[in-house]
Amino acid sequence: MVPFRNHPIVLVKNVIAYLVLGLSLMFVMGPSAFLLTFALVMLSVLWWLRTLYYFEETELHVVRDTVFKNDTHIQYSKLATVDVRRSLLDRLAGTAMLSFTINSAVNPNVSEASLTLKQDIALKLRDKLSEKVFNKSMTVEEDMNIPSEVKVSNLDIVLYAVFGQSSLNVLWGFAFLLFSLFSAWNGELEAFVGSITMLVVTNVIPWVTVILRYCNYRIYRVADTITVESGLISTYRTSFKINKINSVGIRETFFAKLMGRAILEAEVVGVADSTGRPVLCPLKPKSDVERLFRTIVPEFVVDMGNAVSQPRSAMVPMVMYNLLYTVPFMVAGILAYMYLDLSALHPSWTMWEPYALVVEFLLVVGPLVLAVAHAVVAQRERSFAMADDMFLFVHGAFDSVSQYINYDKVQMVDVSSSPLSRRFGLSRCMVAMMSSMGFRGFTSGYFPTEVLEKVGAEVMSRIKDGRYDHRRYY
Repeated sequence: MVPFRNHPIVLVKNVIAYLVLGLSLMFVMGPSAFLLTFALVMLSVLWWLRTLYYFEETELHVVRDTVFKNDTHIQYSKLATVDVRRSLLDRLAGTAMLSFTINSAVNPNVSEASLTLKQDIALKLRDKLSEKVFNKSMTVEEDMNIPSEVKVSNLDIVLYAVFGQSSLNVLWGFAFLLFSLFSAWNGELEAFVGSITMLVVTNVIPWVTVILRYCNYRIYRVADTITVESGLISTYRTSFKINKINSVGIRETFFAKLMGRAILEAEVVGVADSTGRPVLCPLKPKSDVERLFRTIVPEFVVDMGNAVSQPRSAMVPMVMYNLLYTVPFMVAGILAYMYLDLSALHPSWTMWEPYALVVEFLLVVGPLVLAVAHAVVAQRERSFAMADDMFLFVHGAFDSVSQYINYDKVQMVDVSSSPLSRRFGLSRCMVAMMSSMGFRGFTSGYFPTEVLEKVGAEVMSRIKDGRYDHRRYY
């Protein structure tokens, strides 16, 4: 059997990375940084020469005989996905990287093995592996002619980058923007530079990263295999079977709700992207997301007509526990009002005193308002339902998620109640499962304890009466 070796472009990538590292360390280590860089380059050459890939009948065998010898055996039946990724250097060199991730990967962003080859060889190899992993006889070229199940425009991607993140991050970015504009208007150069820097680091860079990651987005399904492609400079292509999906969620951030939009995401063991889970649809009108939900993963579309909302008594523990989070802010606002003297700290800061009073007032009153508002919104949003094969948690408040979860993928059910919620006969249910990023849990709102305990009872019942069959998820 002829082994494969990584294309030399991998060595070029490593050398570039080590040279950048060496230049960075030169200011700290001096000339010795070049010795370190040289040693790393030599090790990289040795790793490249002594790492071989054998594609056997039932498994991938990776042999690394460098400083330490390591043999890795990856069975095709255990693979969650074989991704095709192309960085800018790959596109210039005409190469592609195959990334192999297994079902039980704790962090699928770091694959168990990766192999870079000329693009035509890589795609042919992936076609052969797809026959073994996904039972697909269709080639990548034929796949690419399949139309996407949803049309995602550049505007959709930009909106997803900005408003697809948590609303708290959006508000922080908006606050930095306002502060930078205010600082520029008052001629405070240092404050302006600091706020702009924070805006770029916390918001602008993530926005650009997401836009580059999801441009040219397309998704389609062939038989029981879903394929997602995207990327502007670096391209990404991943496929996974429908039976590997643990749950599907329709996520709506506060600002997405104002625009009538939502995001469709899935939890798939061993498959993830930069967000931590596969995105089946970036920010689109909710009607489009619901239509794609019914089209791309109809197995998770179930009648949830028996969904129940939180009882009114849930407002009491929610408000009380929310108020606990406001105490530090209120104390900080009161202490700042009593003891903070800006003019004593710096004479030029006297002009900021009226604005400091506003901030102190907001620190005292704002959290109280948000605590009550959060409980009101959560009471309206949260619900729970059970069906034959799935159950539904609608959780969150300003940012909410409708999570459709497969009973058979649940590994742990924890129904717990606090001293306060227990007085009202209420509990919260946390279900844990293997997910895109190791173990992941979803927690319900406050519901009657006996209602939530039905989830664990149903999971165990399916195991006992044979409705759960592990062979369905191979």
